[in-house]
Amino acid sequence: MAFPPTHILSQNITPAAAAVLNLGVSFEENFKIYRKHVAAVFYHIGDLCRNRRYISLSAAKPIATVVISSILDYCNFLVYNAANKDIAKLQRVHNCLARVLMRFLLVFIFRSVALLKSLHWLPVHYRNIFKI
Repeated sequence: MAFPPTHILSQNITPAAAAVLNLGVSFEENFKIYRKHVAAVFYHIGDLCRNRRYISLSAAKPIATVVISSILDYCNFLVYNAANKDIAKLQRVHNCLARVLMRFLLVFIFRSVALLKSLHWLPVHYRNIFKI
């Protein structure tokens, strides 16, 4: 299957595959990332969601921070200058994690900003700046 060429540094480069893994992060055509990265994070959020009712907040918060947030933060230098729509995708994942952690899955009364603030978590854009 032929893929469309990408223009880089005054040269056309034809990719050999639709997606490539680099340091565990999937780069898709036109250097878009996140689709597989976000899917991997949602897999772990689903695990936490299924088990959240059996564990307390004090036990769930380190799990969310160590396991799931570390995946979001992994290779965040790659997303430093990413498009706002890609950052927004990661922010939605982060908001979902906060809702699962605080058990507000069905009640959307509380805004995500308030949840992140109560957890002392920065928004994704500011997390990337802080980590870099």
